[in-house]
Amino acid sequence: MNITDVDDKIIKRAAELDEEPLSLARRYEREFFRDMKLLNVMRPTVVARVSECVESDVVPYIERIIKNGAAYVVTDDSNDAGYQSVYFDVQAFENMSDVVSWKYGKLAPSTAAVNGGQQFFNWTENDQSKALSSKGKKHPRDFVLWKAKKNTDTLFWSSPWGYGRPGWHIECSAIVESTMKRFPSYKVQVHAGGIDLKFPHHTNEIAQAEAYHFNKDDYKNIRNAQWIPHWVHTGHLHIDGFKMSKSLKNFITIEEIFSDLSKYGKDARSDDFRLWCFALSGSYRGPTTFSLKRLEEAKKIREKIKRFLVTGSSKLSHLASLLNEGEREWDSSDHRLFEAASRSRFNCIDSLVGNIENHIDFDGSKCLKSILELVDAGNFYIELERSGSPLSPLRHAIQSLRDILSILGFSENFVNAGAIESTISNVVGGETALANEMATLRSKIRHVAIESLRGGVEEKELAKLCLEACDTNRSKSISIGLEMLDSKSNDLSKTSEINW
Repeated sequence: MNITDVDDKIIKRAAELDEEPLSLARRYEREFFRDMKLLNVMRPTVVARVSECVESDVVPYIERIIKNGAAYVVTDDSNDAGYQSVYFDVQAFENMSDVVSWKYGKLAPSTAAVNGGQQFFNWTENDQSKALSSKGKKHPRDFVLWKAKKNTDTLFWSSPWGYGRPGWHIECSAIVESTMKRFPSYKVQVHAGGIDLKFPHHTNEIAQAEAYHFNKDDYKNIRNAQWIPHWVHTGHLHIDGFKMSKSLKNFITIEEIFSDLSKYGKDARSDDFRLWCFALSGSYRGPTTFSLKRLEEAKKIREKIKRFLVTGSSKLSHLASLLNEGEREWDSSDHRLFEAASRSRFNCIDSLVGNIENHIDFDGSKCLKSILELVDAGNFYIELERSGSPLSPLRHAIQSLRDILSILGFSENFVNAGAIESTISNVVGGETALANEMATLRSKIRHVAIESLRGGVEEKELAKLCLEACDTNRSKSISIGLEMLDSKSNDLSKTSEINW
């Protein structure tokens, strides 16, 4: 992961707060990784900060682009010391090769990529005074690779062109290149970002990389070369119909989403958010609208999936205890569940992988649909209540579901819901025994309360209080890692199920 800790916005904000820019950037970085931990997002294997790569990676990268003829140096009038800036020369880059695939603007709007971008940049050959900047930029499409130090700048590095700092686009290309050199067995296959980064940022990254790797004596490799083959751009996040932004003050923080962990539990909340992101928010390419109500929808779906894992695992334990009576021969219901599990597993993987040749993209909603079809098939199988059922069909269904949830990155508590724990505490019978006692007590209270609801007004009031007490008991149990799920079973011993 590349962390931009040097740019105009950070420097401006640091000045407003009377704080060192790099100190501010580190604070934001810590907050970012704290939020990622709350969301159960894995930490990157490699973290590269721009400030730590300027002299070792960025400056040599720019030097090579200049050497290949795709950049030029100009004296910047924003300082009195004669420090210079470096600009990427788009026209020179396009003249480097006759290979069409190497022309500027691979990810740009069509009007920016054709005819020299004149229409897009609102510039014509007869209006050169408008096109040329006061800093000596030759063409509106040119962009800065190295910014000369201004008289007022406090954050800068040395370079062959004097003191200054990297432009926004160059850092990514240079850091990707240096990282790939340090890990030669790996190649960056996917580059991701918001749709607003597609142009000009990602477009300029590609141009820089191609100019860096250009070799006029090796046209064959130029024709076949791809810097990064896959680019993923996500749509904007909306709240109440408007794009989320600080200026509109219509944003919600990750910290706010996790503000009431006593009600939801950290893992449960992160799982709900993950479920919403990958399956309930629409295509990742388009805009999506977030609300806490949508998280509640995700919670209901998660609980349905989790309930099957818990009841299914309990059913497996019960069937295993009856093995001495022997298994009956597989019938059509056993075959149907086994096939449903295999089909769901295949459809889920297929919806996640997609197919580039047939233009089939990642489809989280299709994956969730396959998961819920498996859950429905599993619940139907459990409700058949037959003796001597074989273990394999239900075991295959549960394991297939666990495998899918694990691939999607859900928490271990969710993935392993209902699994038998080996941990033994000081309580006789271990944690499972304690949990079962709590669940049994709660089941009895619920049973009495529900029956009382059929009586008079006073009994109904008492019943409501009992049910509220049950809900309080369930909420508090989350804080010790215990989640209780209410089932629809008429069996008193099964109206509450537990999961550590």
